[in-house]
Amino acid sequence: MKIKIVTAVLFASLFVTNVLTAADSPARKQLQQRSMEAGVGVPQVALLQVKAGPGRETALKAVRQRFGQASGTVYLSGTSKTEAKRRSVVQRGKGWALEVAGDGSKVRYLNYAFLDSAANKHVAVAARPAQQELETKGRRFISEQLGDLVRLGAGEEIVPLYTEYNVAGGGPTAPGAKPDAEVVTAANVVFGRTVDGVHVIGRGSKIAVTFGTDGTVAGFDYDWPEYRHSGRTQKVVPMAEVNARARKLAPEDVERRDAKVERVECGYLDRGPGRDAQAPLQSACAIYTVSRSIVDEAAHAKHPESGHITVAKITVVPAGETVEPDAKWALAQKHLGKPYYGQAPPKDGPKRTQ
Repeated sequence: MKIKIVTAVLFASLFVTNVLTAADSPARKQLQQRSMEAGVGVPQVALLQVKAGPGRETALKAVRQRFGQASGTVYLSGTSKTEAKRRSVVQRGKGWALEVAGDGSKVRYLNYAFLDSAANKHVAVAARPAQQELETKGRRFISEQLGDLVRLGAGEEIVPLYTEYNVAGGGPTAPGAKPDAEVVTAANVVFGRTVDGVHVIGRGSKIAVTFGTDGTVAGFDYDWPEYRHSGRTQKVVPMAEVNARARKLAPEDVERRDAKVERVECGYLDRGPGRDAQAPLQSACAIYTVSRSIVDEAAHAKHPESGHITVAKITVVPAGETVEPDAKWALAQKHLGKPYYGQAPPKDGPKRTQ
């Protein structure tokens, strides 16, 4: 699986945010250091299977029961309209929006009226709420408010990954004017999951809690399926073998000119809504690379920080000694010599059958 990095915007279909700045948690920094040195860090993992979700209508009912009469800034009271889409159900009330997607294991809610109100005062970047403070409040909200919706299995733990701050300003409002001061308008704390001490990487298995600048919870977003042990295990290869696979399976990414590995994260891969429902969760390493290519020599000569294009990519490489088939994971299928989703057709075109 290859992903071109684009700054993630939580609740993208519900509201538009400004530029985001992010800070990794100590737990994520430890994950990255261990992954760079030892890969997954265990000799084998138990293969996991994703349980089927409750269904969108059942999940919507459960969320409404939980927050239908709630007060504060997370509520679903008042008149609302419900719209059924192809892959989700969206319910909108006065100043808030709720979406339940997929099989009901993905839910997101936002009180945008509060975030846009005078009560949510913008603060200077230096005065933004502290990361540790938001992590603590996020854990409390998950435990007290989402506990019956976001369940943990045996050996599972919720771990903080990073905090994003929504930053506005920094640009001039008129020709020749000084740039407006940058201010923080909101923050998102993103949590992940470990299973028997092994992190789950990828888009899936995430919980995000959105805060106003005073630490008030204004929304949440989770993709949190339940897992079960398949009864099978998978031996894990060392990081040296993962790197060799990356060079073989995706040389255009990890060996391209000026490519620099910025970080590595290894663990179970959960691709989120695009996961192959038939494939087990298995071990993988996500290799984050960044490369810069100069497109304007003159501009770059005058200002080294300009005149170039920066390309960032994530290359997710299978880390199992024996790789399990996964129709939605290109590099796993490529390693196995099997066709994969999104594969280009042969140059001579598809063969016709009589």
